[in-house]
Amino acid sequence: MSLTLTVKLHKVGELRQISDTMAVQEFVVLDDSNAQYPQHVTFQVKNSNIAMLQSLQIGQQITVHFNLRGREFVKDGQNKYFNTLEAWKIV
Repeated sequence: MSLTLTVKLHKVGELRQISDTMAVQEFVVLDDSNAQYPQHVTFQVKNSNIAMLQSLQIGQQITVHFNLRGREFVKDGQNKYFNTLEAWKIV
């Protein structure tokens, strides 16, 4: 599922090296289109897409193209679910 959101860049997190072939960096955007209820949303970029964050400035308006990813895993006999917003283009 591919989606797009135009927002302001709020924060860029630390680069995390998951393995020899996998790196992840999170960033937070601010959607203040409704001033009473501003929304802070976390995205992530992986591997070669991390370079997209290098030229951005905090407070800059950006358009994030992203995929909504959902996963299921079993821990201690319980099914757990989580979602990830994975950015693949930032302009």
